[in-house]
Amino acid sequence: MAQYTIDLAEIPDVATLHETLRKKLRFPRHYGNNLDALFDTLTSSSAQREVVFCGGAEFWKREPEFFPRFIQVLLNAEMEVETFSVTLKP
Repeated sequence: MAQYTIDLAEIPDVATLHETLRKKLRFPRHYGNNLDALFDTLTSSSAQREVVFCGGAEFWKREPEFFPRFIQVLLNAEMEVETFSVTLKP
């Protein structure tokens, strides 16, 4: 299983987060840069991925409305796909 670490403390905004996800997780070029596209991409892939997110508290301060929805999408994808695992660290 491929492991990826994304430090959310270094990501200034939602647009940069989606770009980081697309690059680091090797999403297709047509990735839609929104939460629906994130869920669809994670759940339609057979790639085995373990993604560790750290620095969430800092990102949450910058994006308080977006962050809980983002986490929910990740957890929903993890429940639906056996090959996807997410770890959240403060």
